[in-house]
Amino acid sequence: MAFSDKFTTDSVRAAWPPVLAGWNVRILLPVLLPVLLPTLLGAATYYASPSGADTNPGTYALPFRTVAGGIQAAGAGDTIVLQDGTYPADTPYGGGSATGWLVNIGKSGAPGLPITLKAEHKQKAVLDCGNTYNGPQTGCMGYFYMTPSPAYWVFQDLLFTRAYQIPLMLNSEGAAHDIVVQGCRFEEIGRHAENGVYGIAGVFANATQYNLTFDGNTFYNIGRTSSTYTMSNDHGLYLHSTNTTIVNNVFYGSIAGWGVQTAMGFSGLIANNTFADTRTEKPGQLMLWDPDGAVVVRNNIFYNPPGGEGVASYAFSAPSCLVDHNMVYGGTIGSVSGCSFSNNIQANPAFVDASGDFHLQPGSGAIGAGVPVSGVATDCDGAARPQSNGFDIGAFVFHPVQPPVVLAAAASSVTSVSRRVAPQPALPFRPYVPAIAAPVHAAAASGAAFPARANALPAWTRSAGPAGTSRMKVSQPAEM
Repeated sequence: MAFSDKFTTDSVRAAWPPVLAGWNVRILLPVLLPVLLPTLLGAATYYASPSGADTNPGTYALPFRTVAGGIQAAGAGDTIVLQDGTYPADTPYGGGSATGWLVNIGKSGAPGLPITLKAEHKQKAVLDCGNTYNGPQTGCMGYFYMTPSPAYWVFQDLLFTRAYQIPLMLNSEGAAHDIVVQGCRFEEIGRHAENGVYGIAGVFANATQYNLTFDGNTFYNIGRTSSTYTMSNDHGLYLHSTNTTIVNNVFYGSIAGWGVQTAMGFSGLIANNTFADTRTEKPGQLMLWDPDGAVVVRNNIFYNPPGGEGVASYAFSAPSCLVDHNMVYGGTIGSVSGCSFSNNIQANPAFVDASGDFHLQPGSGAIGAGVPVSGVATDCDGAARPQSNGFDIGAFVFHPVQPPVVLAAAASSVTSVSRRVAPQPALPFRPYVPAIAAPVHAAAASGAAFPARANALPAWTRSAGPAGTSRMKVSQPAEM
């Protein structure tokens, strides 16, 4: 059926009759069409499996073989589900290459209709670039390069591993925006010896990118194993982006630079994350670098931070910077010129296992010590915030054990029956439902609104990247 046959005023009125009664639908059609597309067309779901074939139709029974097969088929509002298994870096798409970035993504979803790429089972779909530890490059630099200006994407529950440089690169000349990375794991990224000046990261975003959300992800073992002077260029998140939300993430293991480094032009919220990453060169687990926009750092745990301080800075300035209600164990919160510090505490978070399980145990100093954060209604597991103890600090809420419940018995021979209610298991990971309007962060609510995207970009040294793009040469100050 042709598009013009399907989208008639009668079909629109039939799809939404109570609302459109008495209205001139022909006049309203351009406004209503984006909202009604899922009803009229039905959002499609495509499947991929390492045992599938890209000649298949992408159904559950006959899936594509590659991630690229699903991306090529999907449109606004569609979902690509990756079945369990390892997706090797052997099929470039969109101008990508097996030794550069494998898949270039240029298409976009729409407001309220993102394209979602997700694992069928959390972190069981493995996007593997195939480079070996401390070996020469044999696989891809990264899995995805967002170019030239894609928008409205959700990456959910994926596992990125063994990229040589950056598995998810947002360095397009245009503005990539409204992109959500949720529930993913980035591990063993850039694990080789190198003296190059290009930074390594789980995700990099330049200053043209905006409205980015990182929610409930894990970053583990990121960056070079040795380098003469550039290990501090390598981070879990390396972001220039504006109106950025970084919540409920965990940074741990060996991260050569910082869990998060903000860079020139960054603005956003950094809240309810758990930092337990280790490094050897310079202090801090969060780096505020260069002139930024408004920044809020709230309800984070900094566990045994290198150099004994949670938040570090270099040449930093901002129109508004709030650092409050964070917890530090094994050090202090730090001191950043131009930031307002308040209600930060030193206490033991009492993790279940500080080497990898960062849920809270009874008696944790993080329980109930935080404050509500607008838009942060769940934790890294998808459990509701707050629980009965108030708003907890860190990526995970504490689940209190329910006391025994005594039930009255009807039979005279039984005086009482005791039943212990088991602790609630972690809730299933929630799907991301994007809002059409961008959230307003706490800094904006206090009168320090995030600035519009800067027209002037930082001075970068560039080298050839995918068509219409470039790679950015990043340089971290040698001394602090």
